[in-house]
This record gives sequence, structure tokens and C-alpha cells, in this order.
Amino acid sequence: YRTLLIAPDDSRLKVISQGPGILMPYKMDFWRLREARTVNGEGRAYVYWSAALAASSRSADQSAKQVAALSNAALTEKLLFVGNRYIAVEQKVMTRDKKGDLRSSRFVWVKDVPQLAGASNPDEPPLQQPHVKLKDIFGTAVEPALQQLDPYLPLMPSEFQPKHASTDTWGESWTIARQQGRWIAKVASYENDASGDSQSYRLKDVPMSLPAEVVSHDRLVPEWGEIKRIQPAAVDAYSSPNLDVVLVVADRHLIVYPYKGVLLPNPLLTVELKPQESVIMAHWATDPYIDPWKKNVSAFLTQ
Repeated sequence: YRTLLIAPDDSRLKVISQGPGILMPYKMDFWRLREARTVNGEGRAYVYWSAALAASSRSADQSAKQVAALSNAALTEKLLFVGNRYIAVEQKVMTRDKKGDLRSSRFVWVKDVPQLAGASNPDEPPLQQPHVKLKDIFGTAVEPALQQLDPYLPLMPSEFQPKHASTDTWGESWTIARQQGRWIAKVASYENDASGDSQSYRLKDVPMSLPAEVVSHDRLVPEWGEIKRIQPAAVDAYSSPNLDVVLVVADRHLIVYPYKGVLLPNPLLTVELKPQESVIMAHWATDPYIDPWKKNVSAFLTQ
């Protein structure tokens, strides 16, 4: 993971600074998301995401080599989305049944910053760990959608025998995914394979728009067709709140174009992406916050 700060400097748009891990704005502060590692009394390793104020913590992100070495840990997490309050993660849990056979389970959860910053007990079953439900976001208005989608709750790793899971009426397990210029909610429905050795989920689109408290600024201008005409390699795009620039995501590049009622074909900035990199967060600062962001974010990213 890495965070880029893109801002004007000497009348040109530049990558002012960048650093490993994820730095996110939350309320009036910046918070650092980092991978924490714990080992319980039985020697089981857990690698999970935590949050702390950037001003009071130094980056503890682990290198790719270190994370790869922990790929067989009992619990590992991958970031899927980072907003200005909510974070979506995919969680992989490895357990052994009574016969000693290895069982793999994957889950998706949405959590908020206080939940990530709070005390964590990875030994708890995933469903019992703090997380945000769809009903917490939409209230009872989401009930008809859940009834129609009919998602099944995950079986916890301790339930080794495959069986039909219970219906998820609260939207316990869901994620936030990108779909051609906007963030959408997807609820997870869980299934077990016939052997009971693994558990997978299937994502179903929730037909409700996520509120601003979840996705902040999420309006794409211009139309997708115009973006593809200017940049045929585009796979996604983000437009600024002031509607003056558009960040286009291609397979191996981020390209910033000026927008003045129409998308202008002369890029202001091109940033090369590493293989398999994708965007999980895009936040914007407008006056009077631009200069404080440039100062504070640059300092935090270089710590």
C-alpha cells in the first residue's frame, strides 16, 4: 500500500510526497492505517489492520516481503476501500478442524475508524468482532433489499461441517466496491463447498446509493463515454468537487486531466502504477485546506 499527495506547486500539478501504508483524513485529523501483528498463547499469528492518529504514531507498515512471509497466518486482512470514516476489508481465516485438517474462510466487513482504533481480540469469531452493518447505514429502509437479495450469513470457523447458513437480515457482511465511476454497496452471501474445507462468498449489488457520510464526494463528471473517448485505456475515474480536474485510472497509470465544461485532452500529470496496484481511496482538499494538507500530509508520509 502507498499514499500519494497530489497538489499544485509552482503553478504545476505534482506528486508532492508519497509514503508506504495508508494515510486517511478523519474528522479534523489524519489517521494512519497500519498492519498489526500479534501471536496468541498457542502460537497462532494474526495480521490485521489498525488505526492510530498520525501525529502520535510512526508508520509500522510491514514490507511486502514480511507480509508474504505471514501469508499462512491464522488471520490476514486486505484493504478494499478507505473512506473518511469507513474502511472495507477482506479477511482470511485459517483454522483446523477436530481432525487437524486445514479450513480456509474468507469474509468481508466494513468497519469505522473507532473500531479499528479500539482494542482488538482476533481470537473472537469474525462475526463477533466490531463491524458496521448495512442497517447501521440505511436503517430499516434496507430491509426490502435484503429480503430480495436473500444473503446467507457466514458460518464461523468453528462450525466445520457444511450446512445451510442462516439468512442475513441485518447486512452483517458487506463491502464497498468501485463500479465505473462510483462506489456501491455489495452484500455478501456465503456458501460452503461440499467437503467443508473452505467457505466463499458471493457479492450482490445493494440497489441503494451510499450516503455522503460513507463515500464523501462521489460524483463523476463528465459522462463515462467522454472519458473513454479522451482516454480509451480508462478503467475508472474520479472528478474533483470543484469540477476542475478529473483523475483517470488506467491499467498502469493515473492521469489527471483538466476539466472546463468538457474534458481537455492535455494531461496535467501522469503517475505510473506498480503492477496490480488499484485505487482504494481518493480524497480531495479545497481551500482553505490545501496548504495545511500539503504541509501536514507531507510530514506524516515522510515519517
